Amino acid sequence: MSPVHQVLGTPELLDIVLRCLRDQIHQDAKAGISTDVASTNPPVKWKAGFMSLVLVNQAFFYASVGILWERMHSLDPFLSLLEA
Repeated sequence: MSPVHQVLGTPELLDIVLRCLRDQIHQDAKAGISTDVASTNPPVKWKAGFMSLVLVNQAFFYASVGILWERMHSLDPFLSLLEA
């Protein structure tokens, strides 16, 4: 098994990698660097790109879902789940 697969297959290390990715997206957005997921409104836009990581596999799902739901700025996302 390659080192990359070992890192991405270890939940604790994958969590660190994804948190670094999130932080980099925020820094790029603040610096005005345009990426596919960075924008002038990082609390909202970074999540759209990050959502694609949820669908990669089970390990990515559990690591990225925790990061996505970590900070909520309103209860609207929770309430929309109840309406569905």
